[in-house]
Amino acid sequence: MDLDPKKVVIRFNAAENVGAGADNVDPWHFLIVANLSPRKGVGELLQAVARLKNEGFSIRLTLAGGGQVDRYKAGAKELGIGERVDFIGWVSGKDVHDPLSSRSALVLPSYQEGFPMAIIESLSAGLPVIARPVGSNVLFSDEFPNWRAAHSQRLTKYKP
Repeated sequence: MDLDPKKVVIRFNAAENVGAGADNVDPWHFLIVANLSPRKGVGELLQAVARLKNEGFSIRLTLAGGGQVDRYKAGAKELGIGERVDFIGWVSGKDVHDPLSSRSALVLPSYQEGFPMAIIESLSAGLPVIARPVGSNVLFSDEFPNWRAAHSQRLTKYKP
């Protein structure tokens, strides 16, 4: 590439390198790190958890974030999944390392996003990301087969 070095700015990763998580995590324990709201697709995620539970999967979900927590706690209870859903509150900085290293994947079913820190942090922990292709999330879609190939082995080894 023919770039003028004076016009190039190097930005370091906004997330600390968490390092790879444990390989022996529960394959059906998922994580969402977000401000819990309809825009983040939290209601639909709870419905998906209920459906998978009803199909016999031992799924668990951890919700890390503020926002409409009481609304989603009530929704989980109404859907019959209250015992499978953990609300751990807002986490930031180093507090996010434990959830990232002890879950099987980050799920971010948002309807709109910019470039979510949750994805950057998840990738720094080697955690697969399942996200709706909106905003910058399209960088992690099937259109980028190298990323998909790098994470598919970890995802597929947990077939029920």
